[in-house]
Amino acid sequence: MAALTDLPFSPRMFLRAYPWRRVDPVPLARRRKPVEEGRVR
Repeated sequence: MAALTDLPFSPRMFLRAYPWRRVDPVPLARRRKPVEEGRVR
């Protein structure tokens, strides 16, 4: 992977101005039944 200093000017400025965002963690679903009652083993 290239370092920012290896890239030409325009891609470097694009990457600096790009609105990077963090992905929020996905909430986990709660089980409706205990594990022992599940059909998958």
